Amino acid sequence: MNESARLIALGKKQFEAEILPELERQKLIDKILVYLCGSASLGFADENSDIDFDVLVSGKITVDEYSFLREIFADDYQIESKRVSYGFDLKKKFGEYLRSERENYWEDFNPYNLYMINHYVPVLDISVRLGELKKELGFYPKDIFISVVRGLWITVNDSGEYNSLQCFKRGNFIGADIFFYRGVEALLRLVFVMNDQYYPPTKWLSAGLQNITNQFETDKLLQTEDKKFEEKYALFMQSYRLMSEYLIQNNILEKECVENYGKNFAKDYYIFETF
Repeated sequence: MNESARLIALGKKQFEAEILPELERQKLIDKILVYLCGSASLGFADENSDIDFDVLVSGKITVDEYSFLREIFADDYQIESKRVSYGFDLKKKFGEYLRSERENYWEDFNPYNLYMINHYVPVLDISVRLGELKKELGFYPKDIFISVVRGLWITVNDSGEYNSLQCFKRGNFIGADIFFYRGVEALLRLVFVMNDQYYPPTKWLSAGLQNITNQFETDKLLQTEDKKFEEKYALFMQSYRLMSEYLIQNNILEKECVENYGKNFAKDYYIFETF
């Protein structure tokens, strides 16, 4: 059993032993959704990982019930030397969150949420039926898909291809590295999107690449920490060229928008903050 599977089993054990009996006693099991999230649910847990749950409201609760839930989920728990924590948010109603109007949803969405939701592991799910809600996510609508690609391609070019090199030429080596890895991050995200997959938060970005098809040689960019800037920039540009060819050959972006990234600014695009 790998560490992620072990932590999931431990988390379920703690929940069933300490939390579930209290929820049953208060007749709350059909009013909330409890699911595992974080590194364990994503399959990226290691010996330093904790066990993280989220708790969302899926029905009306009284003031007294709310106070009870706040109390039972306020403290961290321990099981076999592992911390177990429960995030609790009364205002989030999961079904409404996923079933909101798509136009507004795509205007305000957090791209990482899409990845995370697809990996949630339900442990108490009587009324919400998380599996059915996941199916509603699908993948980006075509116009949003193109906008996401445009935004990522802008960052790949502006940060990775251009500004990192300009900083290096000026002797600003810290700036060069900052821009370089911004470009790498955007390029790695593009690999996920080209495989019709949502990408994870940055700290799990490289780990997630192990599970998807990668024809852009970006695996070499994950081993650049000891290389000189010229060497790692050359590796970046090789992946850059492969991605450029793919975007053009598959008619994902217009040829002129791939070869001159500035033309994407005149079209709809998304550029997401990183964390």
